[in-house]
Amino acid sequence: MEIWHYWIICGILLWIWEIFTPGFVVGVFGLGCFAGGLASLLGASLNWQIAAFALMSLLGFVLIRPFFLKYMDRGDKSAGIGVRALIGKQGVVVKAPEGPDEVGRVKLGGEVWRAQAVDGSELSLDQRVTVMSVEGVTLRVTSSPPKETQKNAG
Repeated sequence: MEIWHYWIICGILLWIWEIFTPGFVVGVFGLGCFAGGLASLLGASLNWQIAAFALMSLLGFVLIRPFFLKYMDRGDKSAGIGVRALIGKQGVVVKAPEGPDEVGRVKLGGEVWRAQAVDGSELSLDQRVTVMSVEGVTLRVTSSPPKETQKNAG
């Protein structure tokens, strides 16, 4: 086998590895391997092959990786998976916390969740709240405006 075969095989293996890792880091080095393989195929010395690998990897991190990260990060942030899908949803307080830093209960989508006010404000029984974040199994919520206000605002 010639040296360029090793470069290409290494690039392919890195791209396969990229499938199992987030962030498009390993894939950038795979691109570098393809550049090194191309340099080898064109008859460049090992020093030039390594330079092609390094240059393509650097360009990949500076130019290509941000594009892929932006592309992968597209989409509706509210359409999350798992508990991230709860962010922005509205629920009703079914058990008010006993104090501003205590945990109460909120009914959201037919399920009752532990909930705590984001800003430490008091939550009262039957109050509408909006989920701001999820920490473990506790929803961090804030007061929602009345339904009439929401309809007029939207």
